[in-house]
Amino acid sequence: MQEFLERVQKEDPRIKSVHIRSRCGKNIPNEENIQRVAATDFQLIVNEQAIPIRVPDTKRDLALSSRAELGAPQIDVKSFARISSIIAFRGALENASQWKISLREYFQLGVDHGISKKEATKLLEHFQETGIVFYYGKPSAEDPSGDFIFLQPKIVLDAYYESIGLTPNSTLQFRKKRDDILQQILILEPQVATCAQLYQQLKNSAARYSSCFSYLLTGTLVSGFGLYFWLSFFHFSWDIMEPVTYFTGFGVSIIGYTWWSITNQEYEYANVYDYIYRRKLDKLIHRAKFNLPHFQDMTDKVRFLKDRVDEMDAVLAKPVQLQAKYLHVLRDEAEFTKVRGDPYYVSTVLDDITPNLVVNPAANVKKSERV
Repeated sequence: MQEFLERVQKEDPRIKSVHIRSRCGKNIPNEENIQRVAATDFQLIVNEQAIPIRVPDTKRDLALSSRAELGAPQIDVKSFARISSIIAFRGALENASQWKISLREYFQLGVDHGISKKEATKLLEHFQETGIVFYYGKPSAEDPSGDFIFLQPKIVLDAYYESIGLTPNSTLQFRKKRDDILQQILILEPQVATCAQLYQQLKNSAARYSSCFSYLLTGTLVSGFGLYFWLSFFHFSWDIMEPVTYFTGFGVSIIGYTWWSITNQEYEYANVYDYIYRRKLDKLIHRAKFNLPHFQDMTDKVRFLKDRVDEMDAVLAKPVQLQAKYLHVLRDEAEFTKVRGDPYYVSTVLDDITPNLVVNPAANVKKSERV
């Protein structure tokens, strides 16, 4: 099961997390045998969205279809296995070491991954449309001899464009993406700089207030020491002031324990200063109506965009023949989490190829009635 989960994540970079739970919501270890898991209903969790996977059951389909809560799409085990086969098949084509294979080898590779020749023929058309392979013939499962399928077409095209003096398409895409990101940075940086200047002013004001408080506290301690010294040796005697100093020390201990109970911090000078500073800064931020979370988000976004520019520069520094292997870097973070049509989208390979993956409740009812 671990191998399948890795293939799903490798197939679609938008999938940040994928794991499997039982029907009751209990996490299933990745080391579990997938055949044992598929023996009962379970849930496929993709980007924290649950996709119910169910074992085909005609009687249960008939019973469930009469209920109103059949609004969420479900995928049966056969479709689940087919998704796994298609993902593995496409991965084998993309990661093949050779740059071309015969049509016979293509069909054999499909059979090795559980794809029939008829389905492999249909997949070949979609692989051609999506740029996975180059093939301009008419695939025939009956006579697969004589035709070749060219793999990694983007790399082939980039090398061809460079050989005739044109800028490769992959290079153009990275340059355009880099320019778009730089444009976003130019828009955001002035806003971030203005907010950063205001935030720095608020922090300076809070620091000055805390420093004044520290000086005042220091003066109070020195004055208290002078007062006790004068009372003990000039105004009264030590015998009179000794109980006073004892109760004063005990009172300070009570104050320290109260401080620890309220703030969960030790009564230390650094903690006292930090507490005063934080309280004052929060008040200043509230008074100035400064949106600190928004400022932090913008700062993080600018930092993220600069990291993206560094990624583009690193790819553009590579040989042209290798740039097409890093096209996944062009995808924005928003594109990774964007929902396409329905939230149960799994792979671009499955678009228009597996339109019946989502179980149709009405079809289940008719099928059950025929049985």
